[in-house]
Amino acid sequence: MPTVAKQRRAIKMDFFVYILKSERDGKRYIGSTENIDIRLKDHNRGKVKSTFNRRPLKLLYQEKFTTREKAEKRERYFKSGAGRDWLNRREIRWPAYIYYGGQMQSIWARSSSGRAPHLHCGGGRFESCRVH
Repeated sequence: MPTVAKQRRAIKMDFFVYILKSERDGKRYIGSTENIDIRLKDHNRGKVKSTFNRRPLKLLYQEKFTTREKAEKRERYFKSGAGRDWLNRREIRWPAYIYYGGQMQSIWARSSSGRAPHLHCGGGRFESCRVH
């Protein structure tokens, strides 16, 4: 029987790093997941202990990765002092913006679908990200 990791590679699963903002206290929450839509619903339904008392939450920013390891590495970076500085310099707060093509752009303006836009980062390099 194939391992879970092999099954995921065969299915080509995506992994996300996301940043939420609490409308109650204005603070950010940083996490990673395989399914951004379900995870956001879980946060807003009170199913996540760390954000239960901070609801409602809005999605500010997300990045898409091809492996869990790359997503978790980016999550750890955002939670570090340097990562928080990176987010603050780019004013990652509502309304959602991304650093794309060397400049800040509205993430909603760059999205071509009706769903929440996200970045796809190939090779784990943020510079190679593109909006979907």
